[in-house]
Amino acid sequence: IDGEMLPPLSLLLLQKMAANIAIARITLGVANGAFTADVEDVPDEDTQPVAEAEDEAVL
Repeated sequence: IDGEMLPPLSLLLLQKMAANIAIARITLGVANGAFTADVEDVPDEDTQPVAEAEDEAVL
């Protein structure tokens, strides 16, 4: 998991931090033999609902 999941997840988190986006939840999983990460933003009253604002990385 270290070489396969952590670098892409770290990049995604750094991008969120650089954009000053608050994170509500991080879900790690496996789909079709690949690690996945789902990062949900904290909902903002002036933006889209969380379901539409999710970013997903499939590795």
